[in-house]
Amino acid sequence: MNVALTALTPRGPALAALLARERCHDTGALIFVGACGIAVRAIAPYVRDKFTDPAVVCVDEAGRYAVPLLSGHVGGANELARRVAALTGGAAAIGTATDVNGLLAIDCWAVERAGFVTDLEVACAGSAAMIVGARLRIARVGGLACAAGRPA
Repeated sequence: MNVALTALTPRGPALAALLARERCHDTGALIFVGACGIAVRAIAPYVRDKFTDPAVVCVDEAGRYAVPLLSGHVGGANELARRVAALTGGAAAIGTATDVNGLLAIDCWAVERAGFVTDLEVACAGSAAMIVGARLRIARVGGLACAAGRPA
């Protein structure tokens, strides 16, 4: 994964905006060092969708918290945040519902099997169903489809 690193110091917002414009779609990941708000504002004009956006992680300048901001599952920002936190001795602040509940997200499941999700609404519904304890039936038909079953 190619990673672009941006440090957000007092002159950082202008640099962050420039790097986000130049790097948001030609690299696999962006790591911002500084405030999450500045990182969000820098990438906002270039955000498209979870299937094409790069992984974006923001880490505070002390290295205490690595926060995946964009493309946590498909783009790998959650895993990148864990790696950054391991390097800095900090913690990865991952808030995606499947991760918080110790579940494997459908889009991650697909990527692990060299597949992909073709219907975002179905994937989101499937993940939501898993969070409340449903079992899923997953089938490949041109892509990945899933259907929620009964609660476990």
